[in-house]
Amino acid sequence: MVEVTKEAADTLRGVSVGDAPLLERLLSMQLENLGASGLDPRSYSLVKIATMISGAAAPQVGMPKVVAAAPEIMVALDLPLDADQM
Repeated sequence: MVEVTKEAADTLRGVSVGDAPLLERLLSMQLENLGASGLDPRSYSLVKIATMISGAAAPQVGMPKVVAAAPEIMVALDLPLDADQM
């Protein structure tokens, strides 16, 4: 069995029962992260989705394919590919 910290277990329990104060804190953290990212909401969401997919896909497809996809993600986000343009 996997060991889980008490804090992680309490958080999961709170989410599962709809603990309103906990959910409000989690939403507040997400909004703070969005603000700190400097991205618009759409780009922020795309980055989060790409991160989740790459984390799940890396073990199955291999890290080289995940790295190869990075430029395509940058293009989708209208980010410059050349480091000198940043």
